[in-house]
Amino acid sequence: MKEADTRELARILYTEGYKTVTEIAETLKVPVQEVADWVDGGRWGEVRRSMAGSKQEQLKRLYEMAEQINVRMVTGDEQSSKDIDLLMKYVGMIGKLESEDNLYRTIEMAEDFLKWLYKKDRKQAQHYVTIYDNYIKELTTRQPL
Repeated sequence: MKEADTRELARILYTEGYKTVTEIAETLKVPVQEVADWVDGGRWGEVRRSMAGSKQEQLKRLYEMAEQINVRMVTGDEQSSKDIDLLMKYVGMIGKLESEDNLYRTIEMAEDFLKWLYKKDRKQAQHYVTIYDNYIKELTTRQPL
């Protein structure tokens, strides 16, 4: 994985609150101090704090707002183009958040599996690290349908 890709994955793992600096360093096989420098230099701590609402809370709010518009459209005499536009924007944001959440869960599952496998068979674990790395790379570069 290129350094820029590694740094970006580290940023996501840190700012989304999934991992500590030490956990990220271990996961990405990068020195702890290097990750700490990225966190400080990029002001990731501030970003992490500003993302107070979890993705689940954000999704809940978006679903509620979309439902309000949907009810208004169904019970109203006419459908407003503004309501339709807003609903489409909410649906797009929901899709993006759910997609990101699924990616993070996939990464966590892969990490858990690889840690388990490493205890059982280090050689196999090393083999699967490369496979998972390629899989995650493909997921992050895949174009939406």
